[in-house]
Amino acid sequence: MSEREKMIYQSPKNGLGKRHGSAEDRGAADFYYGRAFTPHYYVADTYDTHRIHLEPTDPEYELYEAGWNMQEDKKDWGTTYE
Repeated sequence: MSEREKMIYQSPKNGLGKRHGSAEDRGAADFYYGRAFTPHYYVADTYDTHRIHLEPTDPEYELYEAGWNMQEDKKDWGTTYE
């Protein structure tokens, strides 16, 4: 594992076993909250460190995509429009 990969997977981890702010974590969170598919990750904790935008050629892109695709739940905002 490269030094960059070690940094991405370092602790702390969320309840799903992914580091909070990792590409996979961000993909799952974006899907859950109904946000657009915008591949990115944070160097450490979400919103506390730099946000890194991902290109399809970046190795973390596939992790973001996996988090997005594996998330089955969506946030229930409790709003209905009739």
